Formats: sequence, structure tokens, C-alpha cells
Amino acid sequence: MDVFPGCGSLGGIYTGLDAAETEWALVIACDMPFRSAPLPGYMAGLRDGADAVVPEIAGRPEPTHALYSHRCRPAIAERLWAGERKISGFFDDVAVRYVAKGVARRFDPELLSFYSISRPDDLARALELAR
Repeated sequence: MDVFPGCGSLGGIYTGLDAAETEWALVIACDMPFRSAPLPGYMAGLRDGADAVVPEIAGRPEPTHALYSHRCRPAIAERLWAGERKISGFFDDVAVRYVAKGVARRFDPELLSFYSISRPDDLARALELAR
């Protein structure tokens, strides 16, 4: 059960970090079926000095395919208590290391790790890709 019920993905990230038995947790949205195994491993190597490791694709962070440390919890909780639900809203309050699109492409050339299924068309394409 969510620690902050009804608070969307940001509440889910908080709940996951709260339940995690390790200092760091990998967050991948359930609508992103094509995770690249090598990319999170590379991202894990960037944790020193950071509170979060977040890919940046098309000039925007991909916060639902990222690594978060327990140190993010107070900043996330503060945003949730304020009624804010945008995931990247707490990034100014923690040390974020961004992974550039070009670097992500070395591990996932088609950037399929960031493909999300939001509409029926997306599902149809995902099924084609999976074949």
C-alpha cells in the first residue's frame, strides 16, 4: 500500500524507496516493457556523489527509468505534503546526475528502454517490436 495514497508516480517512488532494503532502487515504469539490461548497470556506476541518476532524452529527464537513493525520500515527502506530484519537481533539492541521450544510446541504440505504452497504438507497436 502506498505511503502517500493517490499521489501518482511520485508517491509510488517514495513507497518503493521506503520499502527498499538497499540504499538505492531502480525505478522503471510498468508501461516501459523494453528495459536494456546494460543501461541500468552503467547508471549504477554513476552513483558516487549523486542522490539520483536520471537519463535525459530529448532534453527532458526520464524520471520513471532512473536510480534513486534513500536520500531522496525527504525531498519527495516535502513535495507530496505540499500537494506537488511532478516527479522531477524535487530534482532541484537533491544531487542528480543526468545521463545524456548519446550515452544512453551506447547501451540502448534505439532508446527502446524509454518507450512507454500509453495508448492502443503504442501497444500495437510494442507487440510488433517484441516479435
